[in-house]
Amino acid sequence: MIRSSNDDSMLHETGDRSHFAMEQGIPEVGSIKREAIADMWKPETRRYVFHPNRLVQDVSTGIQLPDLNSALDGNIEPLIGANTSMRQASDLTL
Repeated sequence: MIRSSNDDSMLHETGDRSHFAMEQGIPEVGSIKREAIADMWKPETRRYVFHPNRLVQDVSTGIQLPDLNSALDGNIEPLIGANTSMRQASDLTL
């Protein structure tokens, strides 16, 4: 069963998927391209290394934070900043 976002009615997964797709502005379920679907199993973003060195490594940017406990406590601004800078740089090259 799928819950429609527009109302609380439940839709069956049989032929009602097309109805749900129409509500979302998609003319046909078959018209959805594979590339447009978000990949839920993306490659890892960060590595949290506990032994022998205690650090956090951002895989996409290569930045490393030597204070693992600080990162686990939520201090990940340097990682976010590096990722944002990398994305902005790639947007400029497009």
